[in-house]
Amino acid sequence: MKNSDEINQESSDYRFYITHKPKNVKLVSKEELDLIKEHYLIITALRNKAMSVKDIHNLYQDQKTGNYTYTLKTIYRHLEKLEDAGIVIAAGYREKIGSRSCEKVYCRTAKIFYPKFEEEDLEWWELEDGEKYAQIFRVTLAELLQTSEPDKESFDKLFKRLNILQNKTKKDLVEKAGSNSDFADFLGQIDVNKLNYIADLASILKVLLQEPDLLNQMQNLLTTKESKKE
Repeated sequence: MKNSDEINQESSDYRFYITHKPKNVKLVSKEELDLIKEHYLIITALRNKAMSVKDIHNLYQDQKTGNYTYTLKTIYRHLEKLEDAGIVIAAGYREKIGSRSCEKVYCRTAKIFYPKFEEEDLEWWELEDGEKYAQIFRVTLAELLQTSEPDKESFDKLFKRLNILQNKTKKDLVEKAGSNSDFADFLGQIDVNKLNYIADLASILKVLLQEPDLLNQMQNLLTTKESKKE
């Protein structure tokens, strides 16, 4: 009798019976993110499909020598760590067609792993070195634009506004992915670092396009003083 959660994962050799399907988005801590990076090969391989321990073990086989980087026992330990962290889960089993043999299969707990938002992420102005960070940003931007350093109070006020709007936009992006499975599938094609980079760029651009006065004020602030001489 077929399990009601059976999925049609493409295979001419196996029939899959899945009891767990990844949710769209999981917000992860820094420690969990480090674990994902440590086992990046496994996390990437489990994208959009369930795999057995043997399948995962084969990821670490040298195609020229046939040797394995890790033993099967080590792969089990890796999966145990990932399961304990809520990154990977035993998803069900697969049955070899024409045989009674079955194997447990694993999948990711989410299509997208995204860094957790920590209470507005302790914005730069709230950090112990907030003043220093703000000054470095002002000086760096002035150097890139070859202008004099802008007024501290005016610039910091604009930068704070940009930062708040950008964080809100990134949260909106994550919420959209959480409620839209197709969008989550699309974003899940890339790893978490690249996704975070794209989210940063997209959120800044969206804010500047929708808040043109912010950009205009910033431009005015950076052009009110004489440009640096060559």
